[in-house]
Amino acid sequence: MAVWSTTSKMRLFIDKRMDAEFYQPAYQRFENAVRCVGHFDYLHNLGDFIIGPFGSAFDTNNYEISSVYRYIRGRDVKPFVLLDDDNRYIPETDYLRLHRYHVKDDDIFISVVGTLGNAAICPTPGIKAIFSCKSTVFRHRDIDAYYILTYLNSSFGYNSMIRRQRGAVQGGLNKEDLATVPVPRFDESIEKEIGSIVRKAFRARNQAQSFYSSARALLSSALKENELKFDHPLSYTTRFSDVMREGRADADYFQVPYIQLAQQIRGNTAGFVQLTEHCDFLSPNANPDKTPNEEFSYVELADINAGLGVIDACEKYRGSDLPSRARRRVKAGDVLASSVVGSIDKSAVIGKDQEGFIASTGFFHLRPKDVSTEFLLMLMRSTIVQMQLRQQATGGILSGVPDSRVKYIIVPKVNRDLQKEITAKVRAAHKKHKESLELLAAAKARVEELIESAVK
Repeated sequence: MAVWSTTSKMRLFIDKRMDAEFYQPAYQRFENAVRCVGHFDYLHNLGDFIIGPFGSAFDTNNYEISSVYRYIRGRDVKPFVLLDDDNRYIPETDYLRLHRYHVKDDDIFISVVGTLGNAAICPTPGIKAIFSCKSTVFRHRDIDAYYILTYLNSSFGYNSMIRRQRGAVQGGLNKEDLATVPVPRFDESIEKEIGSIVRKAFRARNQAQSFYSSARALLSSALKENELKFDHPLSYTTRFSDVMREGRADADYFQVPYIQLAQQIRGNTAGFVQLTEHCDFLSPNANPDKTPNEEFSYVELADINAGLGVIDACEKYRGSDLPSRARRRVKAGDVLASSVVGSIDKSAVIGKDQEGFIASTGFFHLRPKDVSTEFLLMLMRSTIVQMQLRQQATGGILSGVPDSRVKYIIVPKVNRDLQKEITAKVRAAHKKHKESLELLAAAKARVEELIESAVK
């Protein structure tokens, strides 16, 4: 259906835009609603924009594992918060050299290339970091940063930003356009109230991460991962009988660290079991073609919050529109674990409200037998299991682990009391994470309610 929109010649000069997309009715409705608020201002009057360094200023091949200086990439900028499960770090010399781009407390990151319009804040006080050219930093003045953050993540703030994108093949947002985004102003007490809700959400998020880290540390200690020792010789050999037994003849499979890992697991004083004794690995079990008009929530690898082992959000599709790889229907209490080597650390628990979701074939579909869902999740995230998954992978450019290779994975036994302690900590982490999401949703809803009430 055709959509019509008109504007005045004077408006074209004021906006300095002549493209039809900028004047789409939906965008205008969002922005006009903001302008209906008794008082509004523009972003450039509320703070300063700092553009990230060009790619030539820092070579990403110089990432340094042992450094404490973080490099915040565009892909790290998500709604409200920065991803913190796949960080990159740079040498101290580069951090000091690029001092213009040092991150300060309460800086707001806005993604301006790739996925546009994500706005996040770094809640870590005193962080030592710089940011890439894929995002722009907004440094506030005389306004609550967390209120601004909430507005930018609301439907009104987001659409006001997206409206200003430029470019054909690859869209982008520039500083001059972002500067003209209107921001509704309310009583200082209201803005601080909204900001305090977001701060409370971040505290809950930090508590969730603390519980989860504690659970990982407990399991790592039980599995004696800190005692693992590996050699890396330039060459190695194996026996023909091992090749026949394992059904593999490629050199990568018989790398010395993999062989030593198996020996050390088998030598664990607590004993060991096959992973398949703890859970069933289910075959694809969904056929959305039979219900083409039903709506499904579809889970891909990108939807997994690897930091906490949950699914925060995913896309909805009609059965007839689902990708061909959508072939796993999950139940509450199941665990999805990536079978793709490049994202092998991504695992998630299926919650009660996610019953019936459809997942892609890029996952293992695990159903616990004699362990809790949460303990199984942590086991799949352990170094011991992930090393073995990498060993069992096949393929070249996009390597993955076939279901048939899972029978070769073994894990040390963990006593029941410790399993219960780990389970309790993971459940506490997920509870706090859910609380955090609910608070962020409440803050965003409060901003939208205030704007909508001004229009009526």
